[in-house]
Amino acid sequence: MEELYSPVRFTNILYATDFSPASQSALRYAVSIAGKYGSHIFVMHIIPRVADSGTSASAPHEMGAEGHTEAIEAMVELEAQLQGVPHEFIIRKGDIWKQTAQIIEEKAISLLVMGTHGRSGASKVIMGSVAEEIFRKASCPVLTVGPNVCGEPDAVADIRAILCPIDFKPDSLAAIAHATLPNKTRPGCICFM
Repeated sequence: MEELYSPVRFTNILYATDFSPASQSALRYAVSIAGKYGSHIFVMHIIPRVADSGTSASAPHEMGAEGHTEAIEAMVELEAQLQGVPHEFIIRKGDIWKQTAQIIEEKAISLLVMGTHGRSGASKVIMGSVAEEIFRKASCPVLTVGPNVCGEPDAVADIRAILCPIDFKPDSLAAIAHATLPNKTRPGCICFM
């Protein structure tokens, strides 16, 4: 059981963006964590096929297959927020989950950070929930930043307590390693449910 409590290293962070305000909030958290752990950030944007997105391609964060130029311009605007953090931009086209899974494997991602729009009800059904599909299928831990998150993102890397709900099945027990506080010099608490 001892190996379950070994500290996790966030060597490579994948920050997924659709250039919306929700994903912009998540970038600050990715940068904060990368600064604390000396991580490399891969900034990823997947341009969905228009038929897959369920929307028109009218907004920058809802680009169709022709949005490559717009995605490059939006990535350039993120450059200032990534100063001092090793980073790389990735723009791909296709199925969002399939491309994300491929990048997770190719780049040996140890943490995925993404914003969520917080949709529910009909808008969630119509728009689909990309974030939900990713965090359910990803082979690495996923930090989702909701639209109503308050507090300073610089403090996110200074974790003091983690709630780790488990049901004692192997999949949930594997989460313990990711909930373990890596900094033993600060008091912290892990609450198991």
